[in-house]
Amino acid sequence: MERINTNVIENKVVQEVLKGNNGHQEVVNSKGNTMLAGYSATAGDSNWGIISQTPKISVNEPIIQMVKKVSFTAIPFMIFIFLISFLLLKKIVNPIRKLAVYAQQVTEQKTIPTPHIPDWYFELKELKRGIFVAVDFYQKKLNDVENEAVLDPLTGFYNRRTLESTIKRLDMYSIILFDIDHFKNVNDKYGHQKGEEVLKFISSLVKKELRETELCYRLGGEEFLIVLPETNGSIAHSIAERIREAAATTKSPTGNPITLSMGIGNIPEIAQSFEELFHAADQALYEAKQLDRNRVKAAKTNLIN
Repeated sequence: MERINTNVIENKVVQEVLKGNNGHQEVVNSKGNTMLAGYSATAGDSNWGIISQTPKISVNEPIIQMVKKVSFTAIPFMIFIFLISFLLLKKIVNPIRKLAVYAQQVTEQKTIPTPHIPDWYFELKELKRGIFVAVDFYQKKLNDVENEAVLDPLTGFYNRRTLESTIKRLDMYSIILFDIDHFKNVNDKYGHQKGEEVLKFISSLVKKELRETELCYRLGGEEFLIVLPETNGSIAHSIAERIREAAATTKSPTGNPITLSMGIGNIPEIAQSFEELFHAADQALYEAKQLDRNRVKAAKTNLIN
C-alpha cells in the first residue's frame, strides 16, 4: 500500500510497456531489489499496460528449500544404494577374480589353493568346474607324457634316461643287477606274450620287496637294476636274497617259478664311481650265471680295472 502513487517512470519494465512491448525480464526496482517482471501493453493508443513483478528471492527461496529437502532425503538413500551396490559387486567380482588368478597361476605352472566359489553363483561354479576338468585332463596328459619319457611302459620301472641323474644325487648306495634265468626259453616255449607277462610278474614281485626310496630300472630285455640309497653291501645282499627266494618259490605266469641271477655291489665298499660299480656287479652276475644260476653273487674289488 505504501507504494501507491510512487513515480516509477524510470523503471525499465515501465519503459517497455510505454513503448507498447510485451515480455518478461529481471530488473532492479527503485528500492534496489531484484525483481522478476512480466509485462503487457494494451493495443491501440491508450498508452497503458499491466506489469506483474515479484522479488526474485520469493521465487528462488521455495526452490532452494525444496532442493535442500530433496537432498536431505535423497543423499542418504543414494549412499545406502551405493554401499549395497558396492557390496554386491564385490561379492560378485571377488570369486571371478580368484578364478582368474587361479587360471593365470595354472598357466605359469604354479601351485595355489583351489578357489572357493559360493554355491549360489551357478554360472561361475560351472565355469570353475569346466576349468578344473580341463586342468585335470591336461595335467594327466602331461604326467602321461613325462611317465612315458622316464618309465618303461611294460614293467613300470624307470628306464636308463633317469639313471644318471639319480646316481649324481647319491654318495653312498648299493646296486643289485639281475636278469631272468633262461628267459629266451620262456619266449621260445610259451611265446612273447607270455614272456611279457613274466616280465610284469617279476617287476610286481620286486616292487613288493622294496621300500619307496629304493629305485628299480629296466635296462633292456630281461635285465634289471635296483639302486638302494644309503644301503651297505650286507643289507643289499639280504634284499637280493629275499627277492631271489620270492621268485624261486612263487608260481609265475608260465605255471612254474622263475629264477633270477644277481650281482650286487656298493659305493664306496667296492668302487668309487658308478661305472666301476656297474662293471663289478656285472662281473658278479656273470659268475652267478656260471654257477648254475638262481643265486646272488657279491662283487669283488679285484674285478675292477
